[in-house]
Amino acid sequence: MNKYIRLILAVSLIILVPCSVTAGPYLSWFRILGSGDYGGSGDLSNSDADLFQNLMTGNLSYNLENRFDDGNISKKSFSPNSEVGFLYFTGHGSNGTAHFLNGQLSSTEFSGKNVTHMMFASCLTVQPLWKSHGCFDNGTKTVLGYHKVSYDAPVDDDIVGKFIGNITNLDPLGDPGKFVEAWKKANTSYSADMGSRWSAAVKGQYFSAGTSDDSSDDTSEDEWWDDWFGAASSDSANQTRLQNPVFIEPEVCYSFQASKANQAVSLVQVTGSPSGKSIRLNSGRAATKSSSSAANGAYIEFPDSIEPVAFSAQEAYGRILEFLAVNSQELPSDAELFRTVPIYLEDESGARTIINFYLIFKRVIDGRLAAGASGDGISFLVGSEGVISCTWLWRDIDIQGPDKAENRLDPVAALTNASSEISRITKGTDTVHIVACSAGYFSPSYKQGGTVAYVPCWHFLTADGYIFHADMKTGKLLF
Repeated sequence: MNKYIRLILAVSLIILVPCSVTAGPYLSWFRILGSGDYGGSGDLSNSDADLFQNLMTGNLSYNLENRFDDGNISKKSFSPNSEVGFLYFTGHGSNGTAHFLNGQLSSTEFSGKNVTHMMFASCLTVQPLWKSHGCFDNGTKTVLGYHKVSYDAPVDDDIVGKFIGNITNLDPLGDPGKFVEAWKKANTSYSADMGSRWSAAVKGQYFSAGTSDDSSDDTSEDEWWDDWFGAASSDSANQTRLQNPVFIEPEVCYSFQASKANQAVSLVQVTGSPSGKSIRLNSGRAATKSSSSAANGAYIEFPDSIEPVAFSAQEAYGRILEFLAVNSQELPSDAELFRTVPIYLEDESGARTIINFYLIFKRVIDGRLAAGASGDGISFLVGSEGVISCTWLWRDIDIQGPDKAENRLDPVAALTNASSEISRITKGTDTVHIVACSAGYFSPSYKQGGTVAYVPCWHFLTADGYIFHADMKTGKLLF
């Protein structure tokens, strides 16, 4: 055969034979279920669904397979006819169940067929029962969500952004543990509140952050309540759920001493933008590159394996100090340990082991807590090999002297003003119980540029450990 004919045939074969590709319909499609309409009672925003769609299509080049909103959602909506990489539901939830306008889907009714990663941005939906769910035999790799109450915009919007940033280079068909890590770090990098509420399930395993059931365990979180709020009412703490949950605007109840009202606090001005320190881990990868990337969780470590930690919460604190010393860093002088949260892995038998400690540091000014969900703070995730993640956002401040205690609302009046907004953003159907409060400062969001003030506020603690912040002068809920 003529060599030129052979060359033409070879080129033709190269052109005609399909190339092996790593992306296809299974990897690149997603579905959204946005449940914001509940008939005017307990309505939510679908802005997180909009953001999920925009970021998945714009940043990750995924394709929207279908989207159902509000009254168009049914049980069938959770079962796509073709394979999708992600199914994102946002709305109300209860124990193992997702609620929408015209019904609800219990965990037993979810087949998992054609869904690789199921995401529930809803209260209380992802409970331990999911680890033994049949969906994992039908192709589902992860179920991501919350085991406690979760919250509407702007909270869930920010977490969506962080999560999608974290999965940018992940293969949906790859290690499901990487997606658990991405979800964990999206929540822990947002706030201590959300970092203690997330949960996830893969086949035979359940991951969650929160308090140990063992009162003798030194990871018990009860002490942090006492440190910042005094002893909370144990009676109220046992009334976090209604006997028969229904879809009503959650009632805001409170049981605390209305003291410390109208006390003078210092005027505090923020004089610099958040300091996003570039702290490098032993692997050489940056845990935090800048204030922007830190806030969005752009730099995270994915451990090669998940191993139980063989040390206590106190020893985890020591590992952090060692990590900072090795990297020529130290904690700011006005930073205090705010909270330590154990992160658990539960196997099919129900046995739980701690795989991470999540330690959060907050600023204290004149003995008062300065806190805000996306404001100044430093947090660390500590695993079996030491620190695996760090978020560092810390601004310079200028204390300008005591402020006059005029026109300040007492905590009851402030809570009354904030109650409708608290009801709006709560994604649960149960009563919201405020069990304690303390006077302090609201640390402004890192998104705010220029010179801003630390607003004097009331910190309100719920029975399940979430903190709301309300402006002392207006009662406006602060984010």
